[in-house]
Amino acid sequence: MKKIIYSLAFVLFSVMSSTAQNADTIRYDVSFPNIAHHEAEISVTYDHLKAGEPLEVRMSISSPGRYAYHQFGKNVCRVSAKNAKGKSLEVTRIAPETWQVKGHDGSFTLTYTLFANHADGTYAGIDPLYAHLNMPATFMWAKGLEKNPISVQYHLPDNNWKIATQMKPTGSNTFVASDLQYFMDSPTIIGDLTIKEFTIKEADGRSKLIKVALNRGVKDYVAENFITMVEKVVKAEQKVYKELPDYDYGVYTFLCGYGPEFDGDGMEHRNSTMITKSGILTTDNAKDFIGTVTHEFFHCWNVERIRPAALEPFDFETANMSGELWFAEGFTSYYTELSIARANICDDKEFGERLARALNYVLNSGGTEISSPVEMSKQAPFVDAATSVDPTSFYNTFTSYYPYGEVIGLALDLELRNRYKDITLDDLMHAMWVKFGKPFKPYHNDDIMNTLAELTKDKAFAEEFFNKYVYGTEVPDYKTLLKTMGYDLVQPDSAKASLGTVRFSFSDGMQVSSQPSRRTALYKAGLDVQDVVIALDGKALASKAELEGWLAQHKPGDIVKVKYSHFGEEAETQLTLQGGPAYDVVLIDDAKKKVVAKRDAWLFNE
Repeated sequence: MKKIIYSLAFVLFSVMSSTAQNADTIRYDVSFPNIAHHEAEISVTYDHLKAGEPLEVRMSISSPGRYAYHQFGKNVCRVSAKNAKGKSLEVTRIAPETWQVKGHDGSFTLTYTLFANHADGTYAGIDPLYAHLNMPATFMWAKGLEKNPISVQYHLPDNNWKIATQMKPTGSNTFVASDLQYFMDSPTIIGDLTIKEFTIKEADGRSKLIKVALNRGVKDYVAENFITMVEKVVKAEQKVYKELPDYDYGVYTFLCGYGPEFDGDGMEHRNSTMITKSGILTTDNAKDFIGTVTHEFFHCWNVERIRPAALEPFDFETANMSGELWFAEGFTSYYTELSIARANICDDKEFGERLARALNYVLNSGGTEISSPVEMSKQAPFVDAATSVDPTSFYNTFTSYYPYGEVIGLALDLELRNRYKDITLDDLMHAMWVKFGKPFKPYHNDDIMNTLAELTKDKAFAEEFFNKYVYGTEVPDYKTLLKTMGYDLVQPDSAKASLGTVRFSFSDGMQVSSQPSRRTALYKAGLDVQDVVIALDGKALASKAELEGWLAQHKPGDIVKVKYSHFGEEAETQLTLQGGPAYDVVLIDDAKKKVVAKRDAWLFNE
C-alpha cells in the first residue's frame, strides 16, 4: 500500500514540477544573514487554510534514522507571523515544541530564527564554511497539513556554494518534496562541495546514478580515490540483493562532511545518507572512512525498504520503538564488514580482527544475560544518542543491537553455509527484499523467521534458531562455527590474572572509574564505580604499572582480600581473580584447502 502511495505521489510530483508549485504547496525560504554565529532565518508560508481557525506549528522531537528523543525546539527563537497584508498575528507557544497561530485570514507567513551548531546526521550545523541541515532539526511543520507538497528555496551566502540533497531541484536553488514524510527524510548539505558520480549497471541493462558530495574543499584526486572505493562497496552490496532499489528520480546521493568542524555520525535516508566524521579525508586514510559509507548504503535496502512495521510511518512527535533493530541495524553491521572484505578493501586476516571487536563486546557484555536481541532493540529510545542526567545500569543491562545483531548475523550465515549446500545469509536478505522490500510491505520479527523457514524448507531449524538466539538469550557456539571457516576464537590472556574489563584512576588512590560489568571479578565482589581500593591482599597500589606488576604475580582462580572505601566508609571483602577476558579471531595457519576455499567463497565470493 505504501509503495502505491509513493508512486502516486511522484506522478503528481512530476506534474507539479512542470507547472511550478500548486496552490497547496507549503513554501519555505531559508537565508543566512547571521551565519557567523550559526543562525538561519527561516520563513514558511501557508495558503488555503480555514480562515480564523488556529493553526499549530511545531518542531520535531525525533528524526528518521534515529530512535530517540531530541527536542529540536530548544534551538528556535524569534517566532512571529504576518498575514498577506503584512499584519502581525498572535503567536503563542503552547508546548515546548509547539506554537499556535491565531487570527489569520486563510494565509500567513511564519518566521523564526534557528540556531544550529552541531553538524552531523542528526542535528544541524550552520557556519561560514558550510550548512548541514537535517530537516527535523531545521524546519517547523504544521499539524494537519502533513500531506501537502513542499518547496524550499535557499539564499546562499556564497555564489560559489552548491547544494546536494535527495529532493527534486526546480531551479533557483529551490527543491520540492511530495509531502512532509519525504521532506523530513531529505537532509541537505550546502557549501564548497566536490561532487562526483558514477553509474551502476543492472542485469536488465538499466543504469543507476550514484553521487558523492564531499564538503568542504576536498582535493579532486582525493575525491577520485575515495569514490573508487565507494563504488567497490556499492557493487559488493548490490550482489547481495541482485539489484539496486529504484531510487526516486533515479539518483542516490552520499552527503559527506569530513573535517574537524563535524561530529561523527551516519544517518540513512530513502535515497541518500548523511555521513560526518571529525577527520580530514586523504588518500592515505580513506579506508578509515569507508565503514560508515558501507553501513549506510546497505540501509537503502535493509531498513529503508525492508522496513520494520514499527517504524512505518515515522512519528515526529514521539520515538518509534522497534523490536527488529537487531536485524535492521545489526545485520547491516554484519554486512558492513563482509562488504568491505568482498570489495577487497580488507583481507581475511583483518576481517577476523574486525569480527573480534563485535564478539569481544557481546561476549563480555553484562546485558546479554538480561534480555534478548528483540528486547535490546526496544531500548533504542533510551540509548540512540539520547541523553539523561541520572546514571543508568545500561552497562550491565543493555547490549547494543548493532554488535548483538552483527554476531547473530555471523552465526546464522555460518550455520546456513554448514547445514545447506547452496544457502547463505545472502539468500535470506534477497528473499526479504523480494517479499517485503520491493513491494514495501513492512515486516515483523516472525516474518524473518518464516522467510528463513521457507528458504531452507526447514521450519524446525528456523524456529530453534530464533527461539534460542533472537527471542532468547542463548549464545551460539562461535568457536565451532568460526573453525569451519578456518578461524580460531581465542582468549590470549586467559591464563593471566585479571580484575576484568574495568578502568581505574590513580590520581587519588586506586579508584574504580568505570562501572564494572557483572561478568568481572570486581562486580562479583561487590565493588562499584567511585569505590577506592585501599589494598589488595594488604598491598596498596599507586599506579597502573604497580597493578599490572601485582597481577603478574597471581593467576586466575586466586582468592584475594580487598580493602576498599565506599564514600569514605571502609569495608573488606574478597574476590576471585579471573583470566583476561579479551577475544581474538585469528586465522588457522594449517587450515585445510577445502576450509580455505570455503572461507574465500564467504568473504570474497570466490
